[in-house]
Amino acid sequence: MSETLLHPTPEILRRFQPLEQLNDIQLELLGRSIQIHSAGRGLQILQQGDTNAFSLYLIKGKLRLHASDGRVTEINGGSSQALSPIANLIPRRYTVEAIAPTDYLMIDNDLLEGLLNTDEGITATELNHDGSPYDQAVTENRLTETLLEDLNNDKLVLPSLPDVAIRVGRAMRDETTNARKLASIVQTDPAITTKLVRAANSPLYAGVTPVDSCAAAIVRLGADTTHKLVLTFALRELFNTRSNVLKSRMRSLWEHSVKVSAICYILAKVSKQFNPEHALLAGLLHDIGNVAILSYAERFPDVANDAEKLEQVMLDMRGQIGSVNPSKLGVYRRPDHGYTRGGKLAPGT
Repeated sequence: MSETLLHPTPEILRRFQPLEQLNDIQLELLGRSIQIHSAGRGLQILQQGDTNAFSLYLIKGKLRLHASDGRVTEINGGSSQALSPIANLIPRRYTVEAIAPTDYLMIDNDLLEGLLNTDEGITATELNHDGSPYDQAVTENRLTETLLEDLNNDKLVLPSLPDVAIRVGRAMRDETTNARKLASIVQTDPAITTKLVRAANSPLYAGVTPVDSCAAAIVRLGADTTHKLVLTFALRELFNTRSNVLKSRMRSLWEHSVKVSAICYILAKVSKQFNPEHALLAGLLHDIGNVAILSYAERFPDVANDAEKLEQVMLDMRGQIGSVNPSKLGVYRRPDHGYTRGGKLAPGT
């Protein structure tokens, strides 16, 4: 069992989020109302499924969190992860045990609500996401809360593709679409048009004579490949950010996605079990959830500037964000549930 030690000082409480928003008098009152607990190695502090409404803060020591899917996370006292409430969703998503001598706080959420629910504080709703079906990051911060809230309310703002990619996707759903019609759409974006013609003349697709028009490039490439290439060129524009802090993150994410897409393409070519262009696109999109997370992070400099905290949010939220309906990214399917396959379009067909 854990044993009770001393009352926490305002200096200790001020380390944690969102307690740093409290003034000295509030911190003093809070400190007198709670106590520091200690736990030896192997003590279970929280049980998965627990519904007791309190927030757990790690002062020093080390905790191990066990998720229902077998994932294990360790948190050290003094780390950025320890600055926020640990396993704060109710019912609890994690079993928490001490794996070293540990000091921690258990603060009643009603008490926190009374102190923080002011015009200048954070509301109780922001502190607790009771009943949320989503597994949340160990580092529960305002970025994670905003993402979860927008997911729950179907208000998640995804990076949007350039209009040309969306229009090409819609045209692909029309069985009467021909090369001339696709070309008229693609040519509204000169940059993509240039890249498409260059691709048609590359060693991978080149014919006897080079093509010099968008329509000729589409005929050579075929509708399906044209669609995938337009999406690929447009996707590159999504991996961008106005934040200087996040630029290197976004660039690394694009480079990683390109490497994965290349591997997917080669595997599909070798195995002959999957359309290589589809595989390439899947590789580019496999981590699209992180693009949305980094876009949101522009509004949360406290998270964007904390590499460890941002990495934790990306690790825990990427799957949930990336599973949003792909039609919002301009990826459309034919009525037969497959993308347009093979077949080169004749200019007038």
